[in-house]
Amino acid sequence: MERLRRRVRQLPICRTDGAANRSRAGIGVRQLQRATDDAQWIVNQDADGDGITDYVYGTLKRDVLDLTFRGTFAFNRDLTLQAYVQPFIAVGDYSDVRKLALPYSYLFSPVTISYDPDFNTKSLRGNVVLRWEYVRGSTLFVVWDLSQADYSRPGVFRPRSDIGTAFGAEPTHTLMVKVSYWINQ
Repeated sequence: MERLRRRVRQLPICRTDGAANRSRAGIGVRQLQRATDDAQWIVNQDADGDGITDYVYGTLKRDVLDLTFRGTFAFNRDLTLQAYVQPFIAVGDYSDVRKLALPYSYLFSPVTISYDPDFNTKSLRGNVVLRWEYVRGSTLFVVWDLSQADYSRPGVFRPRSDIGTAFGAEPTHTLMVKVSYWINQ
């Protein structure tokens, strides 16, 4: 019994919890990632009109900005509110479009394709969850979910403007309610 008492300790109760941390796992804040891929695949198509499918590649300059914010507030042990927001931006600008010249090689020859493969994807995802344990073991969940995306200005990366556009895109709102009741009380 004495051994058990030494391992138990009391911690102060905190009503709020939040996070906006850097992480490689995608939880928290990832700083701006910039990279250039020398031979990024674009499409398989007959790009030169010879009747043979060509494997089309290009040099891709990409910028990715991924932010994640989470927070929890406990009104009491039976009632909590959790919030999650994630703005995300991915921009790609292709140049030097070319096809694979020989199979199993790194030799390319220039080619043109009929469209611009550049992209600029901006999205905002978020949700708020209210959890109320109205009777021990029985819980009510009310969830509001937000989802919005914008694809304007392909290939052009402007972080402040892109985040503003993500927040201003046409939203999809979803409201969900879940009730559980523990019968064997």
